[in-house]
Amino acid sequence: MFSGVDRTVLPRSSAPLPQPGLLRAFARGLSRDFQTFPMPVTLLRAGRRARLVVAPGCSADLCNSRSFAVHMAEQGRGDPLLYLSHRYFLSRDFTPRARILAAAAHYRHEDTALCDEYFRAVYLNGGLRLWRAGTGDAGYDIVLQTGRDVCREGGLSLVFRAKGESIGILSFSFLPSRILDPRGTAGLPPLVSFVTRKHLTQDRAYQPDFHRAFHRATVAQMLISAFSGLLQAKQVDVAVGIGGRMHPSNTPDRTEQFERAYDLSWQALGAKPLGQHHLLHFPLPHKPLDEMDAARRKRVRQRRAVQHDIETSAAAIYASMLQRGTGI
Repeated sequence: MFSGVDRTVLPRSSAPLPQPGLLRAFARGLSRDFQTFPMPVTLLRAGRRARLVVAPGCSADLCNSRSFAVHMAEQGRGDPLLYLSHRYFLSRDFTPRARILAAAAHYRHEDTALCDEYFRAVYLNGGLRLWRAGTGDAGYDIVLQTGRDVCREGGLSLVFRAKGESIGILSFSFLPSRILDPRGTAGLPPLVSFVTRKHLTQDRAYQPDFHRAFHRATVAQMLISAFSGLLQAKQVDVAVGIGGRMHPSNTPDRTEQFERAYDLSWQALGAKPLGQHHLLHFPLPHKPLDEMDAARRKRVRQRRAVQHDIETSAAAIYASMLQRGTGI
């Protein structure tokens, strides 16, 4: 599937696995599996981890990554080779080599492109607040955290919180664009943001106050605005949204549901096809106000003002965390 990936990016080696880091990582994951899964599943997952031999250098780099170590300890059940042990990682069509390249690039970016204050906020102290409205326990905010709940579906998560409770999540990872666009025809930057997960709570108790406060903006719109701010801080105007059929949690009986949740929503944002996925251009297009009924214009204008405030705040805060001379 990824025969077009530049294979010079990853070192090839016929030598034995590096000692001792990778073998320790392999053994640690195997030990945890013995405590959690029946023997057939444990052996299957061990076989998946063994695929690290296709790029041992990058896997060894991950073992030395501080951001990766913290994320796996908190969300990855302590599995140092999570990007291989699961059936799928980020996308169902990623080969083992693409998985390793994706994981190595994402955590290398986190370790080198952001400052220590960012690391402490995102990886040690529960998240970096990018925007806030209201005060005290009645407030709303958007925070950037390590990938939430299902970290094989994204290394970072933008989380919208109402009164301290998470009500919406948008997860993404940074990965080399040649994984998604092997021929380089889409004009992507070398490292691209790959949006891999969207989630909204089923509890609707927050909605009455929320709708009054934000003129019926949606949580999804507000998370996309924060994401747009991150891209703006990096001076990047494109991202890629995962295709529903390629989502790691998709199953044959849920394909239609995933296509609605992902493909149709990306298309509604003006996305264009990129293989099995979708290319998004930022800033996202808006319908002109003069094409709307006069009765709607005021609320739409207010809603867009909220989105602009989120985008501007997220861009400024994230930009302050970037190391000079780095970016996507």
